[in-house]
Amino acid sequence: MKQKKSEFISFRTTDDVKDLLEKLSETHDRPLSDVIHQLLKSFINDPPQQLPIPKKK
Repeated sequence: MKQKKSEFISFRTTDDVKDLLEKLSETHDRPLSDVIHQLLKSFINDPPQQLPIPKKK
């Protein structure tokens, strides 16, 4: 049975990430929320061994 999307999450991000998500949304003709959902599902299905840690400047 397919799960209904019922949970709401709000988060802060940078302009770069927002621009990327919006570009993906336009490219694939999908709502922004669906793009985020699909990216997270992909992450769940194939999680990395370790999260990338940004280098300190």
